[in-house]
Formats: sequence, structure tokens, C-alpha cells
Amino acid sequence: MSPGPALARGKTGRRYVWPPGTDKPELVVPSVTTILGNMNKPALVNWAAKEVATYAVDNIPSWENLPPGDAVDLLKRAPYRNMTRKGDIGTAVHAAVEATASEGDAPTIDPDLLPYVAGAIQFFEDMVETVLFLEVTIFNRTFEYAGTTDAILILKDGRTAMTDWKTSKNIYPEVALQLQAYAAGEFIGFPDGTTKDLPKADIGLAVHLPGDTTYTAKEVPLSDRLFRTFVALRTIQSWKDNYEADCFTNVHKSST
Repeated sequence: MSPGPALARGKTGRRYVWPPGTDKPELVVPSVTTILGNMNKPALVNWAAKEVATYAVDNIPSWENLPPGDAVDLLKRAPYRNMTRKGDIGTAVHAAVEATASEGDAPTIDPDLLPYVAGAIQFFEDMVETVLFLEVTIFNRTFEYAGTTDAILILKDGRTAMTDWKTSKNIYPEVALQLQAYAAGEFIGFPDGTTKDLPKADIGLAVHLPGDTTYTAKEVPLSDRLFRTFVALRTIQSWKDNYEADCFTNVHKSST
């Protein structure tokens, strides 16, 4: 599985630092996906419950004789096992796309993941004229966030697309906020400390790879309205990071 973006830090909520390799970085900011985690996602709760229930029914011998605490720990991690596989898929797609775009040597890929890669390569053949960047980290100093986009592409129709691969069951609406946040970034930062200007994106593009050698590319019209919504979520993240823990001062309790 991919170790994650080179400039990312943190175990519970991903943070990005800039510049790298210093004890006193200029920026330590939350990731775009961490900020989007402030949205209410009832479907995610239902999905996690189903994953646990399905694993429990399908794997009774693995937990039925365990101590209760161990059984609970095994079962509650069921949803994240699936997420780990999705990470492997994403890593394979990134490696294959990068090799294709640079005409480098093809990477060694798990045969089970080849249909995902085939869909990505077909997308490139059908729609992409030029690859500007692959998997780069974008920073916004003004609103204090960062995130790693999968690709910035020039399409065959001449438009520049901020692009993200999706290997989940569906493309969900929050990807529009994700792509808008990337497009509103202020610079691209690299692990060696260098920067480049961020190209102006005409559209966001979410590319769904379902794992059957096909793809579906959905365009996202970028807009101020989308960015204002993202900024509202960034404000909630600021509350959680800086104020939530200290919002109470004196605590008074009854004497009886």
C-alpha cells in the first residue's frame, strides 16, 4: 500500500507541512480530505455497519472462540480491511499511469488489479492530450490547507482538468468540493522544497474506475459557490483544531 504523499504527516488526521525538512515549517495545515471529513456522511456509517455484519457472518470461526474484547477488536476493523485494498488499487493505478505517461517501464502489478489499470489507460487514450503533473501536492496559504491531486491534465479538447481517480463503488458529490479545493490552491510544493505555479484548471474531472477495464469520467464545473462551501468546512476544522478542546473555562458542580 502507498505510504501516502511525501509531504503528509499525522496518524489520526492528515496534516501537510511546508517547507519540508525543517523544525519550524511555515505551514502545518490540514488536508483537503480531512476537512471534507467534517461533512455528515450517514451513508458511510451504514456502509461500515454492513461491512462489520458481513464479515461477522462470513467468518464466524475466526472470532467465535475469542475473548469478547479480542472479538470486538477484530470485527470493528472489518471496514478498514476493504479500505486497505482500495489503497492498493490506487497505488497500482498511479504507478501504471505514471509509467504510461512517461513511457517508462511497466510496473509489476497484482493481476487482480489489472482491470482497474486497463480502465485508467483507456481513459488516457480517449481523453488526454498532455500530462502536466501526476500526484502533486497543492498548498493554499490564505485558507491554510493542502492536498494531493492525482493528476493535472490537458484534455484533447484543450481544457485543463484537475483530476482524481475514484475506485470506490460510486463517485460521491463531495468530490466536487475536493477538486474545487485543489483548483483554488496557490502553488505546487515538491518534496525537495521547490515550488511551481499551479496551472489554472478549467474543470474538475472525477474518473471512476470500477475494475472491469472501463472508466466513467464526470466533469465538475468549478465555481465560487463550491469554494465557499469548502471554506465553511475549513472553518469547522479550525474550530476542532484550535478551540474545541478549550471552549470551557470554569466548571461548577453541585455540592451533593
